Amino acid sequence: MGYTIDIGEAVLEGYKEDLYLKVGVEPRSHEDAPVFDNDPLTGNRNTRSPSYSVWTELCRDTGLYPMFYGLNGRRDPYMEPDPSCHRETPILAEHPGFVVIDERDVEEIKAALDRHIAKHGDLVPGFRPFMEKDEDGPENAGECATRARLIWLHYWTDWAVKNCQWPIIANS
Repeated sequence: MGYTIDIGEAVLEGYKEDLYLKVGVEPRSHEDAPVFDNDPLTGNRNTRSPSYSVWTELCRDTGLYPMFYGLNGRRDPYMEPDPSCHRETPILAEHPGFVVIDERDVEEIKAALDRHIAKHGDLVPGFRPFMEKDEDGPENAGECATRARLIWLHYWTDWAVKNCQWPIIANS
């Protein structure tokens, strides 16, 4: 189980006869979007499907936890905003859900990417082969995956804010 995270232009999906309406993201792929080794599900598209624990760990390790989860990440009844964060509503406050994003979100993600580069230097962003054992992989495999996720997140949030009328991050 995990999230499906989509970033881009908000679109309405639904059926009047069923009284069903949902906000989603227009699927996109770009030739110049970042592509990483051993990441066949994402490719150059604006959607990722990390596990809950992988995304939570990414946010904790990179300083993005307040932006995505608020003060404590608990949803009962609502996520409490972190006073150190620019967002009143954490990105994942509703699951499934969506939030409009802006330049401040892009700046926070870019800052997290810059911190990761400063701390870990030159890494080849990417993922280990699915069946590779821990002892067979490089010792910095986790940081390589974190770098890849941050690059993807920055690329698509930056693109969405610059190119979409209603830039959002949706999660399901």
